[in-house]
Amino acid sequence: MWERALDLVFPPVCGGCRGRGAWLCDRCRDAVRRAPLTACKRCRRLVSLDPCPMCEAGEGPDSMVALARLEGPLRGAVHRLKYGDRPQMAAPIIQATLDRRRVGPGLIVPVPLHPSRRRRRGYNQAELLADHLARLTGGEVLRGLARIGAGGRQVGRGGAQRREALTGNFAWVASRSPASVVIVDDVVTTGSTLLECALAAQRGGVERVDALAVALG
Repeated sequence: MWERALDLVFPPVCGGCRGRGAWLCDRCRDAVRRAPLTACKRCRRLVSLDPCPMCEAGEGPDSMVALARLEGPLRGAVHRLKYGDRPQMAAPIIQATLDRRRVGPGLIVPVPLHPSRRRRRGYNQAELLADHLARLTGGEVLRGLARIGAGGRQVGRGGAQRREALTGNFAWVASRSPASVVIVDDVVTTGSTLLECALAAQRGGVERVDALAVALG
């Protein structure tokens, strides 16, 4: 109710084209392009990145896929969600990118932010995306991971540098170890964050771990 009232006073502005009336307008939503999806020729796991991060690391999740390409209107929408203090962008981003061939109902675990960064931002965008993904797919959100190290900003770092900075920065903190989970993040670039989160879940006793990003950067 309060959200609708606020929309009347402060009309939504499209994260893609900045037009008024919707957080992501129909034209920008139609411009979203699917990310590639293939079975790795070496390990046969489903992956959207090339080269396969799991093969390069020799370990990791059972799959690592993205829903859409981080380009055009989607890039603007994700940027506003992460850096523009617009948590309202999470729902239309999921609605525009959801591909049911890549994600179904299940236990969804968002990638955590370091507590200090979450305090500055006011929310964790991966949690918001996971919440809306669960609503649309009939899944359940489990906040089973914690970030125990900062790792620094990852923008501009290569895959090896990212992974070195993130090693040991995540821990499985849930009171249970489910048979399978889907770890969700906003953007995947080299796969280092999702890979380290998957390893933390596996160390915590989770048998099958799939990694899912909303956008492929």
